[in-house]
Amino acid sequence: RAEALKKFRRLGTKPLPALLPDNGDPEDVHIFVIGDWGTYPGTGINMASDWTEQMWNTHCFRGARSPQHWKEAKANGYTTAAKVTRSWGGGRPICGSMHLECSWDKGGASKNNRCNPDHDAFWRDHYAQQNVATSMTDLARERKPSFIINTADNFYYAGVESTTDPLWSMMFEELYPDQSLQIPWLGSLGNHDYGGHTCDVCLWPKIGHRDNRRDSPCSQAMIDYDTEHDWQWPNNKKVRWVLPMKGENRWYMKSFDFKKGNVTIDVFVIDTNKAHVSSQCHSSCPDSVAPKCVSFFMQLWTRQRAWLLPALEQSTANWKMVVGHAPPENFEESLMEEMRDRGVSVFMAGHVHQLRHDRHPSGIEVIVSGSGGGYQSAGGGTSYTLHETQDYGFATIHAQWDKLTVEYVNDQGRVLWDPIVIPKVDLVQEGLLKKLREAAIKSDVPATKDAIGKAKAHGVDDSYIYAAAMAGVKAFEATGGMTWVHMEPKLMKAGAATTSAILASWTTEESLPTEVTKLAVPARCCTPMTVPHSQTVLCDSTKELCSSQQMAKNARGAGAAAMLWVSKEQAQADSQDAEAFDIPVASIPKSFVLDVPSWLGNQDEEIFITFTGGEKGYEKSLDAARTAGVPETIIEAAILAAKQRRAEEHVQAAMATTDQQVIKAALAMAEEFGAESDLIEQARRKLAILILQDSLASADQNCKDFNAVHDMIQQAKALEVGPTDKAEGCRKDLAVTALNAALELGSACKDPLSVAVSWCKLAGGLDSRIEDAEKKCDKEVAAASRRTLLIVLVLLVLLGAGAGVVLYSKRRPQAPPQPSPGGIELLEAESAS
Repeated sequence: RAEALKKFRRLGTKPLPALLPDNGDPEDVHIFVIGDWGTYPGTGINMASDWTEQMWNTHCFRGARSPQHWKEAKANGYTTAAKVTRSWGGGRPICGSMHLECSWDKGGASKNNRCNPDHDAFWRDHYAQQNVATSMTDLARERKPSFIINTADNFYYAGVESTTDPLWSMMFEELYPDQSLQIPWLGSLGNHDYGGHTCDVCLWPKIGHRDNRRDSPCSQAMIDYDTEHDWQWPNNKKVRWVLPMKGENRWYMKSFDFKKGNVTIDVFVIDTNKAHVSSQCHSSCPDSVAPKCVSFFMQLWTRQRAWLLPALEQSTANWKMVVGHAPPENFEESLMEEMRDRGVSVFMAGHVHQLRHDRHPSGIEVIVSGSGGGYQSAGGGTSYTLHETQDYGFATIHAQWDKLTVEYVNDQGRVLWDPIVIPKVDLVQEGLLKKLREAAIKSDVPATKDAIGKAKAHGVDDSYIYAAAMAGVKAFEATGGMTWVHMEPKLMKAGAATTSAILASWTTEESLPTEVTKLAVPARCCTPMTVPHSQTVLCDSTKELCSSQQMAKNARGAGAAAMLWVSKEQAQADSQDAEAFDIPVASIPKSFVLDVPSWLGNQDEEIFITFTGGEKGYEKSLDAARTAGVPETIIEAAILAAKQRRAEEHVQAAMATTDQQVIKAALAMAEEFGAESDLIEQARRKLAILILQDSLASADQNCKDFNAVHDMIQQAKALEVGPTDKAEGCRKDLAVTALNAALELGSACKDPLSVAVSWCKLAGGLDSRIEDAEKKCDKEVAAASRRTLLIVLVLLVLLGAGAGVVLYSKRRPQAPPQPSPGGIELLEAESAS
């Protein structure tokens, strides 16, 4: 198959140059941001021209090459959608990375429209990179971007093998050929550029690699594709690809000076793949290479940090932007704080295959642009995410000296949200606000008051001041059941981080360890464990399938002081032995402990855990904010925002179920607190779909109202929900019943029949019934007309005859009038009788 692929790939397109618009000095400065775009061979327009139809039919399924081929295959009776959806699973069929989730049937292919070629969703995945490229080209012709920032994972599934790898042509040069995109592409390296699930053979010799999806992934080839490492703006460039990394130092910086636009920009590109050493090294490289792989990324991170922070300090640009592949939740927060202290306004990332905008607690705005064409199974989001979507697309930045305006555009060219405006960093202001945040988190009232006074004296806007002053309240925003967990490794000091955790329902604040404890990571938590006494145990519910109560019981049996429980949901008590709940449990996000396995790879490493806060911490922070002078309206707004976030968390949990009552209850809570978000809208949609599915399933039993049934079918088609056969059968039955009922009215059938006919046309397939009914109705109406005419004629005849009688009676001679009998005559008559 690999030889067949090579045979059919095109090799014609050469690297395109970078020809700067407006000679590199436009009045309006635009930047595009795209990542995770290089789709796996076998998908979209490129592979359609390289695989023969027979290859598509053999490796994927009959008609998989394009929508037209699919229609022809169905029309010829070769296949059906049901046959295709049943065929997914176990890694088959092979239709490329865009349909990878279907191949492995992780989402239930038979129920997933994205796995059904009868649905547009399938073909939107199929042509994802091409669609984004088209959308990007259309906007580039209008806005004329100066350069493109590429957030990595450039070639799925495992990078390129060399500078002449055909994928350069297929997935890059051919897809973005327009002159508007022949501009510098500032690249970075992601986990898939190092091989993904295959070991990088240019860094480590190819010995017994565990995954053979790509023969020889080589990250150095991407660096070497840039033939002008010394290129500087505003010069044109022979090859538009920019990746001037030197050896094992996988970072660089480029400066841009736009005199007409009155703005200067420094872009710092870093390597964040330390975040992926577990999969990158231990899962993908042979045992003999894995330690070298881990060491490479850990040492790279240390050297890179030593370069980055001084470089940021030396930069005098209006805007300092940092680019890495992984989003901030994948590495330690301390780096974000340090970058913000040095004037960084924006961090750009990919990795999670979505468009997302975060307002990081450090003050840095995070642009996540990771849906340029890679398959959409991954996702994410944090507590500080403003917007997120699984749409394919890219981001744009309009840079001015005093602000950046960010927009997100999907694969259909639609701008997804209102523009996000990022104001210029005031370093003095940032320093004052940072001190204010620190004082507020400690509930130090005197220090908080002092910091507020200094910020006001500097002219800082009240909205920023009070937002910082509420940092303590934000830290413990739930009305109880929260705590701060601080993690600090002894050797990897830069990794210190803090996160808010949800306490298990049986845990009281008083039961939390008051002293610093060490972290222990047992091999398993669902079975009895052995750990050093009075340590904090880390248990991951995403890896083991027992309850949090069972884990807590085992941790308590081992003498642990507390348990950190990795889970999306809060630990709840049940009817188990209450002694199992004596150990305090704090539920934490998985991102908080991502680095723990790689740190503990060093046997000399020790990680220390500190617990603070809880319900008292929340109340204390509220009182401190009031005492420090924060307006009550601000405090009330923060409390409401906390309730809204809690409501959204309930909605998030409800999204994991199909229980309509659970989803309704979560949405009712969101409505009560006025919470609105994309997630809540998705929950409303899911509830509507669940209700609709139930209605469709019982349509034959509740077949009464034609309009209701028709609306149900239309909604099902709009939401791509099915099957609709029962509802369509019901609709047809109701239409036919209405048709027959109209005919039973005899000559009064006309108007009811008109309605019934319209129903039959909506139901479809009843043309002959309509024709027969209309003929019968016409006959009834004609017969009634004839009867009416006959009656009219008879009446006219009768009326005519009646008129003759009246006329005759008027002409007949009349007898002379007789006198009326008097009293004597009447008596005589009576006597005679």
